[in-house]
Amino acid sequence: MPNYNNSRRLLKNEVKLLKADFITLEDEIESFPDVFDNLLQLLNHMTEFMKQCHAAEVCRVVDFGKAAYHEAYNMLCLEVKSNFVPQAQLLSTRSLEYQKATTNLVKIQEGANDELQTRVDNAEAILKQVIPKFVIESKEHLLSNNNPQLKEAQKHSYDDVISCFDEFTKIVDRIKVKYINTFDEDALRINKDQTPFEKSINDVMQAVSKLRSLPADMLPDERRTYQEAIPRTTKTALAELDNAGGEDGDRQDLIRCVKQARDGPVSDYFHAQEELQKLAEKMRSATGSIPTIPLIAEPETVDELPGDLLAAAKALCASMKTLNITLDD
Repeated sequence: MPNYNNSRRLLKNEVKLLKADFITLEDEIESFPDVFDNLLQLLNHMTEFMKQCHAAEVCRVVDFGKAAYHEAYNMLCLEVKSNFVPQAQLLSTRSLEYQKATTNLVKIQEGANDELQTRVDNAEAILKQVIPKFVIESKEHLLSNNNPQLKEAQKHSYDDVISCFDEFTKIVDRIKVKYINTFDEDALRINKDQTPFEKSINDVMQAVSKLRSLPADMLPDERRTYQEAIPRTTKTALAELDNAGGEDGDRQDLIRCVKQARDGPVSDYFHAQEELQKLAEKMRSATGSIPTIPLIAEPETVDELPGDLLAAAKALCASMKTLNITLDD
């Protein structure tokens, strides 16, 4: 990655120069404007460097995804019995790598992708259930000498695994990263908080994902607790939908999506999740929610106003004396 390495070397050199400039400012504060320009230049290069790092990480996650799809297909087409165990291990490893890499990418910036966190958690929970099932049914088919019914069961399990991979792919495509290199943008940034209805449908989908990811041998009494959580959270979601101005058709869509997510194949679960998010966006637009903007208080007296540029520069230099900026070799 030549661009990445060049940017890294450039940043390292600029940091060294700035550290020397800050030391000089202790005795020659008048040179602050030049140092300030150099600091802004460093911020611009740092922004570009972070963009390159993020692009490199996205490429890495995409490669993990390709490997996971490939190993799932290899398991589906496996014919040599002696290769079953290593192939199952390889599938599990590649699936886990793709899931972990996607999760880490969602968390790459705090607050930037909160709406995707629930989706990646749900996909992870379901993947943990469908991978072992796919492996077991692949083994049964391999030992049956091409029994058509067992092959069909294996194919259904394969489709469930691919549905989880497809969900991770959609999540990666929707990950957002904010690059900021200005001083006042943070103060005016609009905070998009979850509406009560959005939170309620997230609770519904989490309840469904927990039910779907339960082990097959769980006792009925234990399973009932998870089953009862779905109508309870759905009832709350319907109430929040009414509060948001939902109509009868919206209520019917919500109920249909919950049943589809609970009873259909894994692909139906993720499709229902998409439909519910579209409904949430529709409700947000209909209510005309106004995002909150932090207020910046005005100074009440002249004494509270900042001093001139020279005084501000001295204050900045005093704070920078304790700053240790380094880049690893």
